[in-house]
Amino acid sequence: MTLPFETDEQTRRRVLSACQDHARLVLDIARQVANMLDSYLKGDAGAVNKYLADILSMDKNVKELHSNTVITLVQTAPVVSRGDVIRLLTKLTAIADSLKGAAYRIESLASLENMIDDEIGKALSQLSTAVLETITELRKTLLTLSLNPQKAIESSKNVKTFEEVADGIYRETDFKVLKGGMDFPRILLVREILLFMENAADSAEDAVDDVQVLVFSV
Repeated sequence: MTLPFETDEQTRRRVLSACQDHARLVLDIARQVANMLDSYLKGDAGAVNKYLADILSMDKNVKELHSNTVITLVQTAPVVSRGDVIRLLTKLTAIADSLKGAAYRIESLASLENMIDDEIGKALSQLSTAVLETITELRKTLLTLSLNPQKAIESSKNVKTFEEVADGIYRETDFKVLKGGMDFPRILLVREILLFMENAADSAEDAVDDVQVLVFSV
């Protein structure tokens, strides 16, 4: 709840801090998904299950922070563009949802008897890294926003660069999966992992556009 003596500047900082916390949680999920995938490729089923539990807990925190920040926006004077902030929060939450979807599919993949081939596994790992880098740059952009808005606009270009890398890996790997010799369950699961990962990168690119809009309202 906003205190009666809170200044407009304090309110702006508090809302921006909530957005930065939101991005940090999403980045933590991306890291855990990368770790989860690595554990699967190493054949460590126990670690896969542990990472999934961690991801689900973090996702719950993302949802709670989203809800609490929206409540804060409703309770405050319109010193920031509520619509712009809510759009950013929605994109950040969408990233977490996509990553959670990928995590569930990795768990399902790990439950199957045979591993995927090394080439596809390597490509999945590369995509996971590209997605992680995209989200890392998104959070850096948000952190920079409170210090140097103009620099935040410049750093946002890195988000788009890494998203393009992720997009390229996605398209190339999806084609390899289709022409490969895996059985249908693995084809379906791997393609869904690829799609969820790509959706996460796409949402990060969309979110950085919203961050640039916030430059003019913080």
